[in-house]
Amino acid sequence: MSCTNGPVRIITFINKETSNKQPIGADIATPDEKGRTALMRAAWDGRLDTVKYLAEHGADINAAAKDGETAIMYAARNGHPEVVKYLAEHGADINAADNSGTTAIMYAARFGRLEVVKYLAEHGADINAKNKTGETAIMTAAFDGYFDIVKYLAEHGADINAKNKTGETAIINAARFGHLEVLKYLAEHGADINAADNSGTTAIMYAAWNGHLDIVNYLVDKNANLKLKNNEGKTAEMIALERNNKDIADCLNPIIQYKKKMIEITNSPSENNHGPTLKPDIQNVLRTK
Repeated sequence: MSCTNGPVRIITFINKETSNKQPIGADIATPDEKGRTALMRAAWDGRLDTVKYLAEHGADINAAAKDGETAIMYAARNGHPEVVKYLAEHGADINAADNSGTTAIMYAARFGRLEVVKYLAEHGADINAKNKTGETAIMTAAFDGYFDIVKYLAEHGADINAKNKTGETAIINAARFGHLEVLKYLAEHGADINAADNSGTTAIMYAAWNGHLDIVNYLVDKNANLKLKNNEGKTAEMIALERNNKDIADCLNPIIQYKKKMIEITNSPSENNHGPTLKPDIQNVLRTK
């Protein structure tokens, strides 16, 4: 999908699927077979001069393709902040949603376009809007590990514990796909590390399934509930064993973890230098043995 590099008075857009060239003249609103106008194509490519020319000569800034996408969505997903700004300043609906319910800020978050996310959020975009599957901008950013976008959205009111229609949250997405820094940020800013999706699967279970030892270690240190079971009756440890992730299974095994704590305590001098002092949680464990 592209617009020509030539003068804006000669505008041609190319349908890559068919390699047909379609010059536009009197009717600049004529769409292609997918409903995309010349303005949309110019926005996709980030050609600000062409976007301006078309807008000033009657092109509908809010025209939508057959899939419901608009020019500002195209500019947002491809990271063209100047085009996004121009369109927004000239009447583009920044909260318009396509047929899937996805808005411009969701596209910007999904594709890692921080500058666009910032502009849209600061100019009225609904950062907690959900698409038809219940996904929000922060969920999609966490899914792909865009730390700066997750942080920005969280700092500007994004609901970090929002769930989609299958019950997944931003922290579950981060754990599932191995984005440790995103997961740490969310956990340290109020995300529920024990939240479960509709299948009963928690962040640590997804990390155990996918072999993300660093995430499992972090969640164990943050006191994630290791006794929780999914809808199949499996704990995170059982899931790790099923996937042959032995290191993770060991990390999740309470007996092994108990022994590690004992070794750490035994090797740590007490404050009065008279030998090891058991921490209260270990003392309680010993009393039950």
